[in-house]
Amino acid sequence: AVDRALELLAQIDALEPMDSEGAPKVAALTALGFHLAALPVEPRVGKLLLVGAMLGATGAALTLAAVMTSPRSIFVAPFDMRDQADEARRHLAVAYSDHLTGVAAFDEWRQQKKSRNEFRWARANFCGGQTLKAIDQSRDQFARHLQSIGFIGKGNKCLREALNGTADLLPDSQSGSKNAPE
Repeated sequence: AVDRALELLAQIDALEPMDSEGAPKVAALTALGFHLAALPVEPRVGKLLLVGAMLGATGAALTLAAVMTSPRSIFVAPFDMRDQADEARRHLAVAYSDHLTGVAAFDEWRQQKKSRNEFRWARANFCGGQTLKAIDQSRDQFARHLQSIGFIGKGNKCLREALNGTADLLPDSQSGSKNAPE
């Protein structure tokens, strides 16, 4: 298990390069590894958050990380309504990606939240309102962790700006499939 953890950290550039026998030349963290060590998340999710923040896509990275780490799917499919649920999910689909579809659904739910229609929207689109709320809370926690290590500026204003960011994804049904891979 320790060997696999070291391999993963080396693969994502969190440890100094391995020697020819597969062991780190020096058991030293890279700059990325140093920052990852400060985040209480799985290393790949941490790298997503850090790189997203460095590239100015903090909001999208926060949402994607929260969707990926959610123990429950955003989408629900009651047994007697599976066809309608599948149709609703197809309507929200982005680039044949479950993760990006989840991000787009969350962003739409958050838009509906501004007019206090989020739970009605969630029911109509076969999304779990409580799961979406938990994802929103995870985003907030991730943002606070990024702020604590300096990847989001100090103060509530900087935190709000990061949390207000979206991925700006359009479901394929609304974009003419511009998000689909070519």
